[in-house]
Amino acid sequence: MEHYKSQMINVRIQQCIGIALILAGAYAGLFELKGNDRFFALVLPLFSIGFLGQAHSIQKRIEHYATNNYTKYAKDHPAHVTERGVTCFQCKSPKIHTKNLMQGSFTREHHCGQCGTTLYYSPEQNR
Repeated sequence: MEHYKSQMINVRIQQCIGIALILAGAYAGLFELKGNDRFFALVLPLFSIGFLGQAHSIQKRIEHYATNNYTKYAKDHPAHVTERGVTCFQCKSPKIHTKNLMQGSFTREHHCGQCGTTLYYSPEQNR
């Protein structure tokens, strides 16, 4: 869970920036602006809403990665976690593969090599 805290801080910063941009646009809209300034006052809040939407999407993805981890998989599927390793809960295959998810998530997805079912997520290890 420590791995995801820094990413959540970045999301919070994005949310604060988005809210500040909305407030700036609203403040500018209170004054009867003319010409290009009026356009700026209308576009800024719309841009900010999109910015906040993206931050919310990133936040949900990070929460999903953080909660669907090995510990949860072992708790939900104890018969598929043994001293010999992990097996897929769908097809019972022991062929478990990992892939880096990229997109700045620094997260790995552990999935079944046979049926492709996603089993759990883990943070990338720094070497």
